[in-house]
Amino acid sequence: MGIYWFACSRIVYLLTITKTLTILKYEIHPRTKVQGFLSQKVDKPLYVFNFTVGKSLMIKSIILSLVHHTGTLNKNHKTKFSYEGDGLSVSIHPEAWVEIANLSGSDFILKKESGVFAEYYNFDRETLIQWGLQDQLIEPCTLYKIEFNDDSDVIRYTLHDDYNEALEEAGGDIDLVEEVDGHRPTEKMTSLIAVKTCHSTFEKHLFGLYVQNNHPEIDGVWFDDNLDVSALSAPCGMIFSHKLDLWSCNKLRGI
Repeated sequence: MGIYWFACSRIVYLLTITKTLTILKYEIHPRTKVQGFLSQKVDKPLYVFNFTVGKSLMIKSIILSLVHHTGTLNKNHKTKFSYEGDGLSVSIHPEAWVEIANLSGSDFILKKESGVFAEYYNFDRETLIQWGLQDQLIEPCTLYKIEFNDDSDVIRYTLHDDYNEALEEAGGDIDLVEEVDGHRPTEKMTSLIAVKTCHSTFEKHLFGLYVQNNHPEIDGVWFDDNLDVSALSAPCGMIFSHKLDLWSCNKLRGI
């Protein structure tokens, strides 16, 4: 039944065997809808599901051959705090990101035949955390959590290392501060990502390190957020620094 099920969705089955592991890739054609555990409506990119036997983290990748970058290609001008990590931020909706992040500088277009990005929002968090602990990239810690409602009445929260800092953020209301178990990056992880991280970004950076260590064929990480400029949201990604030479780059405009 499996082969017929995949055939109905125009899926290409690829089996690659190496000395130590087996990788199964299911390539799904754009605008197909796959039922079952791979259920996903694909609008533009080509999606690839990588399941590595012997490694328990399943990666969903996105195939993109053209992405945009607004700003500079000079790594020395990159800020020390980065949402993406050690790499070049890219998108497929440059106009949206210029408006969301008030970006300035030159506009660049980067191309590579079948560039591969690991999609951040489709992985098992506990497996990633266990990998980070085993590699001494993160460590257990006590955190202080404060929940709040945003402008859309969605419950969100902040995490703090220091109780007094959390209490100040909560306006002195001790009932709003909750002690929780968490994790934080080690000095080893901080030195590897080459940027500052915090509780809202360290799992993204850890995921990037996992991909680099276990999937050398992948060019970067993708954050497949909804396109909604009014909510400051749009898809974006990052090409790993060591993969940039594999992409052609042309300046569209700017100084």
